Amino acid sequence: MYKGERPEKPNFDATLGYTEELWEMTTSCWKEDPGDRPTVDCVLETFKSAAEWWETEHEEIDTPSPQAWLELNRPHREVGFTHRF
Repeated sequence: MYKGERPEKPNFDATLGYTEELWEMTTSCWKEDPGDRPTVDCVLETFKSAAEWWETEHEEIDTPSPQAWLELNRPHREVGFTHRF
């Protein structure tokens, strides 16, 4: 985000697991007014949804899923951040 420039919207066919939903969440984090940005809980829910989708679409892959990563990082979510950044 050098000099206020934003990355271009990716070709989702060429990205592994990066979806329209994740793109929309990402761009909402760039809003100028911090009050218009999503909460941490909203971001985490978006990641959780994406992880669940990934697991159902890629059951045959023998690697840790994004959901497993979220579970490993659960203590960070339980700190109680509810304010907007």
